[in-house]
Amino acid sequence: MLIVLLRTLILYFSLILFLRLMGKRQVGELDISELVSALLLSEIVAMPIENAEIPLSSALIPMLTIISLEIILSFSVTKSNLIKRILTGSPSILIKKGELDIEELSNSRMSVEELMSELRLKGIGDISEVYYAMLEQNGQISVIQKRKYSPQTPEDTGLAVDEVGIGHTVIVDGHIKKNILPTIDRDVRWIQNELSKRRIRAQDVFLMSVNDNEEITIIMKGKKQCARL
Repeated sequence: MLIVLLRTLILYFSLILFLRLMGKRQVGELDISELVSALLLSEIVAMPIENAEIPLSSALIPMLTIISLEIILSFSVTKSNLIKRILTGSPSILIKKGELDIEELSNSRMSVEELMSELRLKGIGDISEVYYAMLEQNGQISVIQKRKYSPQTPEDTGLAVDEVGIGHTVIVDGHIKKNILPTIDRDVRWIQNELSKRRIRAQDVFLMSVNDNEEITIIMKGKKQCARL
């Protein structure tokens, strides 16, 4: 009994250590690869706890291998658009500029009732109040309300309201997100022209986004604050 207790404690604290190495984001919200890793880890840890004849190294080595692979893949996702699309996919725009995309809703295997339920959970009573709704990679739905329905709207003071929508990410860490450009009716040449106007190189940009009012926000590498240029 004492041996089982000691083996359980060793594996328990080892698993905590390995999960800490994965980072807080992975622990808080799991992507597909992270979910697979979590399931594998649970199985690997269970075997030596149940069977005292299995050496601890038979669990610790696979655990370390899986965590190392997960850390490498998490880093690779930030550097390669191809790996990111394979492992995490891309957000699905369910509502764009107030219009429901029925085909995208079907592709996401989500019913209108499920979408309405998610909207109600976010305090939105009617789908007509939504300007953008996106199904994110982690399965959560992010919502941008129309300005006239948002709290403390400019309409309350009699000011004119212009919808700005969301910021569409077009450059991340120097890499142009070519798969995003068709959804905003832009191409690589447009990005190059905008960068040229500002005498900026794509490889020097950490983040570049453009909203529906064509307002461009750029964060240069090495900078912490964003600037609308």
